[in-house]
Amino acid sequence: MSYTRYLAPAAITFLAVHSSAHSAGFALQERSTSGLGRAFSGEAAIGDDATAIASNPAIMTLLGDNAVSAGLAFVSPDLTVKGRINGVVPANDGGPGQHAFVPHLYATHKFNEEWAVGLALHSRFGLSTDYGNSFPAGAVADNSEIKTIYISPKLSYKATDRLSLGIGFDAVYADGELTNQFNGAKLLGLQGDDWGYGFNIGLLYEFSDKTRIGLAYHSSIDLKLDGDASSDTGFPLLIPPGGKSDATLEAELPDSIEFSVYHEINNCWAIHGDILWTRWSTFDELAPDSDDFGPLPVTPENWKDTFRLAVGATYKYNDKWTFRAGAAFDESPVRNAEDRTLRIPDSDRYWLSTGATYQINDCYSVDLAFTYIFSEKVKIVEALGPGATFEGTSEGDVSILGISVNGKF
Repeated sequence: MSYTRYLAPAAITFLAVHSSAHSAGFALQERSTSGLGRAFSGEAAIGDDATAIASNPAIMTLLGDNAVSAGLAFVSPDLTVKGRINGVVPANDGGPGQHAFVPHLYATHKFNEEWAVGLALHSRFGLSTDYGNSFPAGAVADNSEIKTIYISPKLSYKATDRLSLGIGFDAVYADGELTNQFNGAKLLGLQGDDWGYGFNIGLLYEFSDKTRIGLAYHSSIDLKLDGDASSDTGFPLLIPPGGKSDATLEAELPDSIEFSVYHEINNCWAIHGDILWTRWSTFDELAPDSDDFGPLPVTPENWKDTFRLAVGATYKYNDKWTFRAGAAFDESPVRNAEDRTLRIPDSDRYWLSTGATYQINDCYSVDLAFTYIFSEKVKIVEALGPGATFEGTSEGDVSILGISVNGKF
């Protein structure tokens, strides 16, 4: 077993918002309060406020001359990990998942009936865990923290009465820190940052004023995280006590394709659905490097591509109140217990969501949403180093409360 097991999970923590990962893998969905209330079903086709451009840039043709939205999601995970090292030493932690706030901000402007522009500030990936100094397996899973921002200008064009097209540019900044410990002393600390760039494209097709579909693609984003690796205690065979070196790690955020359907049954009711495919199979290995200590051994991850399926309904009670609900199945990219790690004890997720919009006046509205996510109890088998293996289980749930203020002018 390679000592790189201590270092490899840094890749994941560098690719995450300061938030517990509450979608499969280390993805984040919380970029819209209205979307949260329907479990993000139909997100690339609905377009009831400016937050929709996070999924599909073509959707700006459905919005008013000017639209803005600002919101915040509070994420409260409850994760429990229980197991033993070599079948003897108990290794339990009842709170590695961290509470967090995930903000978003959007603005759009229509030049005319054909052209519109927008700007989105949000995130699409996230992870934060802290097992505490008393966790016996802290050499591979201690504290992980990262902050990222997606800065995404958008452009849309209404090509025909039925077809709209959109494109966006993604600039992603990531800054983070990872520590591993043994008996409370830092075994390894990693920190670094980078800018990554990508794009997104989308289309919206309206069969009628009551039925439409949306299709959106978000590209992968390459990151080369530059920072340093250090150790107080020394890292076996690699870093001496008190040693420090510049370090890099190349990684890739996966691309995805989303297909959405929206249909108004009557003036009060609408139904919507969503299929999201993510190419998690690009996350197949980690190969960190350091200037002073040379290349570090490769650690395989072996993730698979996944699907997320969501359905929901919207009910317009009157001119003031709109209610929505949804459910989703979020497939885990982890293939089996041997590929699952303490750093990401991932499993299939199940979403139950509800939300409401209150129309304050002709220009402003407020969204509220609540989502409960529960996951399956799964097995973890992870090598900790020569002659040591953690074997146990992980289970938990996540509660998410979102609020946003929207404007149309």
